[in-house]
Amino acid sequence: MRLLGAILSRVKLANAEAAHFSGKPLERCGCLKPCIYNETPGMAAKHHSDTPTYCLSSTSHFVGRKLVSGVSAVNLASAVWRCFIMNISVNKGSSSLSSYIASIRFSVLSFPLFALICTIPYMVYQYRKFGRIPFWKTFIVYMFFFYVTTAYYMVILPLPEDHTAVVAYAATPQLVPFNFVYEIVSEVHFSILDPRTWLQTLKCPDLYEAFFNLLLTVPLGIFLRYFFKCRWWQVLLIGFAMTLFYETSQLTGLWGIYLHPYRLFDVDDLMVNTLGAMVGFWVAKPLARHLPDIDELNEESKVESATYTTFTRRFVAFLIDLVPIAFVFDAIWLVGRESLNDLVFDLVVATVATGVFFIAVPILTKGATLGEKVLQLRIVRPDGSPAGRWQSGLRYLLLFWGFLLLPEWAYVLLPDSVEGSVLPPDMAFVAVVMFYGSWLVTVLIRAIRSAHRHPFVMINGMISHTRVMSIEQSEALRNAAAAAREAVADGAEAVETAAADTALRETAAADTATNANGTDAIAPSLDA
Repeated sequence: MRLLGAILSRVKLANAEAAHFSGKPLERCGCLKPCIYNETPGMAAKHHSDTPTYCLSSTSHFVGRKLVSGVSAVNLASAVWRCFIMNISVNKGSSSLSSYIASIRFSVLSFPLFALICTIPYMVYQYRKFGRIPFWKTFIVYMFFFYVTTAYYMVILPLPEDHTAVVAYAATPQLVPFNFVYEIVSEVHFSILDPRTWLQTLKCPDLYEAFFNLLLTVPLGIFLRYFFKCRWWQVLLIGFAMTLFYETSQLTGLWGIYLHPYRLFDVDDLMVNTLGAMVGFWVAKPLARHLPDIDELNEESKVESATYTTFTRRFVAFLIDLVPIAFVFDAIWLVGRESLNDLVFDLVVATVATGVFFIAVPILTKGATLGEKVLQLRIVRPDGSPAGRWQSGLRYLLLFWGFLLLPEWAYVLLPDSVEGSVLPPDMAFVAVVMFYGSWLVTVLIRAIRSAHRHPFVMINGMISHTRVMSIEQSEALRNAAAAAREAVADGAEAVETAAADTALRETAAADTATNANGTDAIAPSLDA
């Protein structure tokens, strides 16, 4: 549809150029039949009048669902060549890349923003349901996001400059099914018995448009079957609904942003796009045989989540905790800003905020901050058993108040210089920077090591005898410990049973020996 619009722009430009060289304005012809005499201003004068005109009824110039002529066949062929082959369109007399390339480029530029918005919700969902984020699955998810945005941009872009613009060819919806077939046959006079019309048909812009509309939704069908495991009727309904959304966006002027439709609502596009989704559904089956199975990746994620908690999962929980802290920081800042100097005030706010969300909240919730609650993490003992309230509070008290904020408080409260000291005045600042820099380096090293399944253990965790684990891992550790205790108990019971059996056997043997000795003593007496 956009490519044909580009052709229409090229045709209009060629018309204007023809009018400029003839020195006479182009006027609309009242002819209701195909008018081949109006291809040039000079020929138009022979057919109608001395005034150059152009005819809107020529079926040979059926472009953008409207009959357009008034340019020479050379101009029209040039427009088709530039728009379809060279991907060049003309807008108000200036050359630019085609709208398809422009839409893809805009999608590439805007995709990082959409990815940033969707990343945290996606990670939260993935961690809560599966415990891990496989690389391949993440790649497919972001490819799906990119496809959806690109497809929508290709439908709605380029946008008119004036929100009140009236696009004549889009004013009336095209509701005749298979109208594009009639247009192709009418334009090239296609005949199955005439091979000469076959090549002309392949060059027909309407055929290109239908083919591109088919390709537009093929990836949708592939994603729905491979990633979302949809059935054929689900793909059919989703493909139809998505296409209807696209066409309705065009019909409503992008949902009321523009006063009039600037693209044509075409029932043929609705049918062809839905067919494209079904083609993607059929293509996905042989394609999926060579790709990792999504269900298997999910099951592997669940198994791995029960054995190890990644640093990334804990870091995302920390980022979530920073959101309410930022709100608290701003609220307190607005209330008490003028009472203290800036640096002291910032430290007071940081102390209060971290005390609320990293110390009080874990104590009240028995072992989890808000971010850890969201990502199903818990503060536990190294063996996976629940940590005490004092352990949960001590863990982050040591981290924030003792390790992170105490040096800052010391830097602010201690005097800038000591009498008789030869140290430079900025030595305290350098010491604080070196302290935090060294700490960040150790955190980075531990984070890298954690990617190779080395436990990410912090000093405050060692002192408080706590760890941050996923619920799955803590349950797995508790179950393993219970199984070990049960095995030990079973082993002890087996040892006791074996010992009891041995004692019984020894007792039975002793009784047998005693009875035997008694029988031997009685026998001589009987003989006597």
